[in-house]
Amino acid sequence: MIDFSLFETHISSLQQQVEQALSQHDFDALLIGSGHTKKHFLDDAHYAFRANPHFVRWVPFLHESADCWLLIQKGKKPALYIYTPNDFWYQSTPLPVDEWAGLFDITLVTDPAPALMTQENQRYAVVAEEPLHNFSNKFECNPDALLNTLHFDRAIKTSWEIECIFRANCCAVKGHAAAKALFQKSIVPSSESSLTERALHNRYLQATGHLDHELPYNVIMALNENAATLHYQHKSRSPLPVARTLLLDGGASYLGYAADITRTWSASAVDMPQAEQAIATVFAAIVKAVERLQLSVIEQIKPGLDYIELHRLAHQYLVDVLLSTKLLAQCPPTDEVQEVITRTFFPHGLGHFLGIQTHDVAGFQQDSQGTVKAPPASHPFLRLTRVLEEGMVLTVEPGLYFIPSLLEKLRTDAAGSFVNWDLVDQLKPWGGVRIEDNILVTATGARNLTREAFALLDAN
Repeated sequence: MIDFSLFETHISSLQQQVEQALSQHDFDALLIGSGHTKKHFLDDAHYAFRANPHFVRWVPFLHESADCWLLIQKGKKPALYIYTPNDFWYQSTPLPVDEWAGLFDITLVTDPAPALMTQENQRYAVVAEEPLHNFSNKFECNPDALLNTLHFDRAIKTSWEIECIFRANCCAVKGHAAAKALFQKSIVPSSESSLTERALHNRYLQATGHLDHELPYNVIMALNENAATLHYQHKSRSPLPVARTLLLDGGASYLGYAADITRTWSASAVDMPQAEQAIATVFAAIVKAVERLQLSVIEQIKPGLDYIELHRLAHQYLVDVLLSTKLLAQCPPTDEVQEVITRTFFPHGLGHFLGIQTHDVAGFQQDSQGTVKAPPASHPFLRLTRVLEEGMVLTVEPGLYFIPSLLEKLRTDAAGSFVNWDLVDQLKPWGGVRIEDNILVTATGARNLTREAFALLDAN
């Protein structure tokens, strides 16, 4: 368990933030719903429940509890209403007895209606998925101005949140290590592979101790060409004739906070059929080059740095990778031509905020009023346009992919004349590379939570 004093300080900080926001936006109190379970269309089975992230930030210990409410008022201890219906179908949430419960006034309720928890002479902001249509105008659901303030504040993590994200990293790296070991064990030289993405995924779940619905996002377990699909969503049951590449983008959760890690491994040349041994050596060099690029980018992180410039720097570094691995036959003459090429091999953004949500909020938001800075037109998929500040947690995840549709477009462009197409065509069956770490911006630079977690795993 994390040091309880960190959670105490966390709640004190949130109380201060919310009280200031309520005064700023002329509300008396904030009511946050944990969320409701929902049924599949034309079915009586429910979707996996995922709590309102605003609720999780205050009550991470109840992130699996639906129909609960949290009431925050100025100068008062937060009031927590835990829904405990008289129900023999499902187990209700019991009255908490852990130390954290002392920070809240807790009431068990059999009716989750928020009107029961409020007073007539107050004005309430409500943060909940479903509007409260049945209640008076004292409730204002999801007011934009207040949400802008709350979201902007969430970009700076408390020490408690940082520790939760680190613990999630420590869990996720166990899954990465287990999947890597299975991938490497299953490669038999000059023989047909029996490895499947489904088996790798099951090993990942076993090592992390997670069920599928507990993961912060759908794990990407991509073998060979599937690594070229950025959000590859399947887990194939069918073994592939040859296992060349494993790209694993997998996270874990700790008390509702997420880790988001990607690693890419390739079969060694000696394990490949003779006809593919030379290209296997080239792909292994590409994996190492992308990792060096990623670490070089992380070295530049510090408060005051514009993340857009960090993204552009990654593209500049990628030109050197393409040249050193012979994917470019010669250096393009201008930055504009270089970017046409690098956007083909690296089409997504360098990273995003990380926290309760994998793609955490306020990545485009420039101030507490909600001013938005869109990504550059030339890099439309970038999810973060903020100037970095101490306490932000973000991902850094450059990649180099062989995506057929993008390559065909480049092949017909004038910029395509600088590309070594023979080598590109040989590398298509290997899919691509992505390396992703979770980074805390510190006062003087960066703390790599993911590399720390891997180092701790290796030490044990």
